[in-house]
Amino acid sequence: MPPLPLAEAVAFGLYLGTVVGCGWHLLLSRKQPSATVLWAAILLFFPILGALAYTVVGVDRLGKRATIKELRNRAVRNELEALVPSGPFRELPAEARVFPPHLDPFANLVANVARYRAVGGNSVELLTGGPAFYGRALAAIDAATSSVLVETFIFDPDSVGDAFLEALAQAAERGVRCCVLFDDIGALSLDPLRLDSVRARGVQVVAFNQRDWLRGRWQLNLRNHRKVLVVDGRIGFTGGMNISARHTSVDGAPPESEDHHFEVRGPVVAQLTAAFAEDWSYAADEALTAPALYPPPEVAGDVVCRILPSGPDGDALVFWKVLIGALHAARERVQVVSPYFLPDEAVSAAFALASLRGVRVDVVVPAKTDSRVVDWATEAGLGELLDAGVRIWRRPAPFLHSKLLTVDGQWALVGSPNLDQRSFRLNYELALGVADPQAVAAIDEAIAAERAKCEPMSLQEWEARSTISRAWSNFWALWNPLL
Repeated sequence: MPPLPLAEAVAFGLYLGTVVGCGWHLLLSRKQPSATVLWAAILLFFPILGALAYTVVGVDRLGKRATIKELRNRAVRNELEALVPSGPFRELPAEARVFPPHLDPFANLVANVARYRAVGGNSVELLTGGPAFYGRALAAIDAATSSVLVETFIFDPDSVGDAFLEALAQAAERGVRCCVLFDDIGALSLDPLRLDSVRARGVQVVAFNQRDWLRGRWQLNLRNHRKVLVVDGRIGFTGGMNISARHTSVDGAPPESEDHHFEVRGPVVAQLTAAFAEDWSYAADEALTAPALYPPPEVAGDVVCRILPSGPDGDALVFWKVLIGALHAARERVQVVSPYFLPDEAVSAAFALASLRGVRVDVVVPAKTDSRVVDWATEAGLGELLDAGVRIWRRPAPFLHSKLLTVDGQWALVGSPNLDQRSFRLNYELALGVADPQAVAAIDEAIAAERAKCEPMSLQEWEARSTISRAWSNFWALWNPLL
């Protein structure tokens, strides 16, 4: 065989080096098998573009527990242990005091995977729609006397975003400490000059940045998807809503997106502050451990709550474990609302098995999301669930962005996580666990109100799709690990 020309030899060497180098890293990274196979195929058939995509999107530079962020998390946690207890403990989880006996094993599961302890004495109020949340939040900021902490994925430069920035600037000018943390990818459209103007008025504004080339944190794939607002350490807000006018009516038109958010008071607010403090320490290199940010807890109600952070650092797969545990523990009914529904095989099996055990499982998803690719990929996975008796409800526009889960009318999980691979394994997410029949009943009613607007999907309808439609959906389902 004659030797290859120099140009072809160089190209072949580059191809081989790229495939072998990235492939070796891929094998050592211990990703999900489906993600590993997908990346291997991309590298094999598109070596240069595939290597670039893998380097930017696929490589997890934060690792697992031995990461910069996790080390900072632990340092903050150690300083706050006396104010916000976390970590393992021996007593029966507080949820078990209000759960029926069949959910006690689930309470133990949550206690073993969660960072924070369940605490009683809280109130939880459901806020439906952007105006309800924004009005309540802005009023709280206007009345703040000591501190305002804001963490969001999307912070749009529109009427709602401007209202928040102005309220924060006015609070800072009154002497209130105001800290704003937004995701650098989710809030790309923010105007740097506008941010500089509120910084000049005393607001601390920091981006959660994964694109710092000098510090090796230029991973575009790991995003801070959490939504937190804490005022004076006593009033907390969390849920699915970002800071954006897309959740409100503009010029009489319906909102682009509808959502639910929650106002909480009581001891659990300190956990929201502590979760924010860990993210702030990583992004701003400042520890928010001053006792003034964690005032003595006040009893605000009878609801048992705990905060459940999840992310690619020390809280890996927390949401995934709790979701599967909830589906296996349920005896009567599970209700789910998720804007993006792309469960992996384990979660899909848990949904199917719950239904086959006789549990009524209702899943509410948008008829159309803001991504056609996600719509196609979602459709491919519904057949197995419909065949098992899971009820799939498709909610027409506006786009329903809520993330809600209830189990047997006794426990609820609300917050930022979607039912997809990003929320399971990649994003920094934050959810609120709620154990109280009355508080959960309000969430069940909200889900029932959404379901009343929906069209049910039948197995016959799913099977009647054309061959081309099936093939197209199945093709995009192959990309689930990256969607």
